[in-house]
Amino acid sequence: MTRMTTVTTRAACILVACVALSMPEMYSTEVFVQPPSAQTPRVKLGGKVRVVSNDLNYREHERMQFIPANSPTLPTFDFAYVQRGSDFVPVRRGLITTTHPNFDYFLHPGKVWQNADGGTSASLPFTLMSRFINCTHNGLLTFTLGNKQPGKVLINQETCHFMKFDLWGQVEVSYEEIDLSATDDIRNAFEEEIAHRLPLKTYADFTKDYPEADLELFDTGLPKDDALSTKGIFFNGIHYADQCRTRSGPHPFCNYMLMSSFSIAKTAFVSVAMMTLAEEFGLDIYGQRIIDYLPEANMAKGDWTAVTFNNTGDMTSGHYQNPSVMADQVAYSFFDDAPRKAKLAASFELPYKAPPGTKMTYVTSDTFVLVAAMDAYLKRKNAPITDSFEYIVERVFKPIHLAPDVLVSRRTREHGVPNVGTAFGGYGMFWTNDAAMKVAKLMLLENGRIDGKQVLHPRALDATMQRDPLDRGLDMRFFGVWYKNGAWALLAKLLGERFNCNPWVTVMSGVSGVRIVMMPNGLIFYYFNDAQAFPLAEQVIPADQIAPFCEG
Repeated sequence: MTRMTTVTTRAACILVACVALSMPEMYSTEVFVQPPSAQTPRVKLGGKVRVVSNDLNYREHERMQFIPANSPTLPTFDFAYVQRGSDFVPVRRGLITTTHPNFDYFLHPGKVWQNADGGTSASLPFTLMSRFINCTHNGLLTFTLGNKQPGKVLINQETCHFMKFDLWGQVEVSYEEIDLSATDDIRNAFEEEIAHRLPLKTYADFTKDYPEADLELFDTGLPKDDALSTKGIFFNGIHYADQCRTRSGPHPFCNYMLMSSFSIAKTAFVSVAMMTLAEEFGLDIYGQRIIDYLPEANMAKGDWTAVTFNNTGDMTSGHYQNPSVMADQVAYSFFDDAPRKAKLAASFELPYKAPPGTKMTYVTSDTFVLVAAMDAYLKRKNAPITDSFEYIVERVFKPIHLAPDVLVSRRTREHGVPNVGTAFGGYGMFWTNDAAMKVAKLMLLENGRIDGKQVLHPRALDATMQRDPLDRGLDMRFFGVWYKNGAWALLAKLLGERFNCNPWVTVMSGVSGVRIVMMPNGLIFYYFNDAQAFPLAEQVIPADQIAPFCEG
């Protein structure tokens, strides 16, 4: 089965005047929606599915020059699943590595139903993960079990300004019934996952609950089209989630649409890990020197003699070439799919320019240095878990009930095996909207306590959330924003006298247009877009209208 492919990029438009080869029309997302009249299968299903693609229809919207060309194929999906009512649940969740030249993937729970003719069909969401840039590309798959007719697949959603494409067409699907009787634990875990989701309403419902709310103001500065993957508000215990957008309609499985973290990982992983370590082992972890835990620092081109864990988390190690605060001048090889040794060597390439703690320069590779140092710290403490990412999975992420898809990180390649080494730290995580709100809620509203137990050190958390006037980090000299422990912060007083009590707005932020904004009145606003839109002040005013930051 062969499909004609076309590439539509700006460069191609110049060369061929945008005259595309004849291609089938791209599917609507409605093709992948369970029919309203569908019934739950009469028998309990369980089996193994294999999905193989040949050349699919491919349309490229954007690809930066450093990214290799895509293959118009999918990785082979080979997976077992169980049924829970109308739910179609893959046995294996999380990142699945492949031999495909471009992509690894995630499989997410979908739906299964009985058709009028007695056949059984299924639809499920999945996510491709680009190894080169860590972007997620969300897709949909539908097929009929035991039917020799081809299935249909569609990928046309991402939060990634580096690379955008559509991939769609027919795929070969084979199905085999197997004994999955010993899978009650999978069903039970899935039921737990659903039970612990935050209470959910639509984004539009926010104005019903708060008539004074102005959603148009909240939306100021954000794309109006599919460049905005999704957005939402968490307030007073309710998650008001907007629809998830694709280029051919709303995504029918918004709860599972997986979005790249980019630098949100600096806060949600590395900062949270440091606060958790501080609660277990003491605040003095922030004063530990990098060079005492990483012998590689002795071979650095700069001088790491006095650089502490705290300096590294604050982006004040003093190592840079370009003094511009947002240059992020990492060695190009740092982003290679490389071993820990090579990644650390690239991290230690920058020269020493300023005493630690005196100059803030945004350097993503410093966060990898801190992750490697935290791993070494755990080993020295003889901790039962010596990987800092797995440490917060067990100490934080599982106790607050994050979905299984989120409990993974990109890692270094070791001994030729991908994704088995040290977690990247500065990027490389993945988020559902529910998971993102749970981490922000833990920091902003629950003061680092889980089920009544203090998990994040309160003093470290106060500093991160700008509640400690003696430990604010440094002024970034970038639109009035400060930076502390992997979190951005804006002094709201800069926006007018209505904020005369000096409230701070803290932010997790990532490239492309990814932000989780934590307001001092307890409102959390988030958005994931790839138009590189980063509004912040625009959301502060309407949030203050709901519940004033300052009294009087």
